[in-house]
Amino acid sequence: MNRTLRAALLGTFASLASADAALQPDPPHACEYCEGWSRPHEPFKVYGNTWYVGSALSSILITSKQGHILIDGGLTQTAPQIAANIRKLGFRLEDVKLILNSHMHYDHAGGIAALQRASGARVAASPAARRALEAGEVMADDPQFAFGKEHNEFPAVKDVREVADGQELSVGKLRITAHFTPGHTPGGTSWTWTSCEGATCLSMVYADSLNSVSAHMAAGLPAAGGTAGRWSSFNTASNWSSIRIVFHSSRGTGASWVPVIFPRMPISSNAVKSSAPSVVPRTSAAPGAGHAFVS
Repeated sequence: MNRTLRAALLGTFASLASADAALQPDPPHACEYCEGWSRPHEPFKVYGNTWYVGSALSSILITSKQGHILIDGGLTQTAPQIAANIRKLGFRLEDVKLILNSHMHYDHAGGIAALQRASGARVAASPAARRALEAGEVMADDPQFAFGKEHNEFPAVKDVREVADGQELSVGKLRITAHFTPGHTPGGTSWTWTSCEGATCLSMVYADSLNSVSAHMAAGLPAAGGTAGRWSSFNTASNWSSIRIVFHSSRGTGASWVPVIFPRMPISSNAVKSSAPSVVPRTSAAPGAGHAFVS
C-alpha cells in the first residue's frame, strides 16, 4: 500500500472515530415500547436527496452540498443509530446544519440534544415546541402532561430558534416550510420540501402525528368536563384542522401522488416487535406512486 493511500485511509478512520466520539448520547429513556422503538433499521433513499436514517421511529435526512437538514431525533438511545445511519450513507453528521422536530415528545425529540451537540446544528421549532424543547419536558397544555415528569421528560435543547406557521427555512439551496398541525401536541409541525431525481421533482411531506392521545383518555377518565374534556376538545378540533392541512399539502403540484412520511411508530406491540420502520413503500399504478410512503 503506498503512503498516500495509507495516509488517506488513516485520515478516514480517524475522522470516523472522531465523529463517534463527538456524539455523547444521553441516558436511555425507559418506557413500555422503547425496546421495540429502538430496534435498528438500515437507512435507505426515499427519493432524490431525501433519506430515511431512523430506527423504528422515523428520522429524515435531506442533503445538499452546502449542508443537510435532519427531521426528528428519536429516543435518547437511538441518537447514535441516527448518526451511524447518516455515516453509513456516506454523509457526515457535522454537515447537518439544521435540526427540526415533528412534535416535542421523548420518542421524537429525545435524541435532538445529543445530535445538536455533536453536529453543531441549529434547532428550529414552533413557539409551543420551542418552550417544551428548551425545558426538556412537555408543558401543561400538552394532552400527555398528566403522565408526569418522569414519563415525559427528555434532554433539554439549547438555543432553539422559533419559526412561524408557513415560514420557509433554508440550508444552502435547500428550502423547507413549516406547517403548524397541532392536535397530538400543541406545537406539532409538519414539513414540506422538494426533492428531485434528474428533471423529475416531487413535493415531499413529513406529516406530524394526528392521533389524539391524552393521559386522561389513557387512564379511562370521563371525556366530558374538567381538564379531560378540555384536552379532548382541543385534540379533536385541532386534529381535523391539521388533517386538512396535511391532505392539501400531500396533493402536491402537477402529480397524482407525493411521498408522505409519518413520524409515528406502529400502533400495535406486534408491529413494533417486527422492527419495521415507520414508513414503508407503497406500490401502485398511479404516477409517482412507487415513491409514495405511508405509515
